[in-house]
Amino acid sequence: SLSKLSILLSYKSLKKFKDKLDPRKYNGAIFLGLEGPVVKSHGSTDALGFAHSIDLCNRIVKGNLIEKIKSHLITVDVR
Repeated sequence: SLSKLSILLSYKSLKKFKDKLDPRKYNGAIFLGLEGPVVKSHGSTDALGFAHSIDLCNRIVKGNLIEKIKSHLITVDVR
């Protein structure tokens, strides 16, 4: 039938969409500490979620995010 054919044709797109929305790929909340980042991973995550948390922390450190925030805050007028 036509509906089965359309499902078969859209399967790849639907799988990509599902993979993009996978919450494990967005695991890790960022806490910006004074001397460095802290990334909190959800306690029930699996290896993929934990790996994404480590990757997030790695990108924060390599991108020098804490220093960028510190230097920006120095220039902010708080009147």
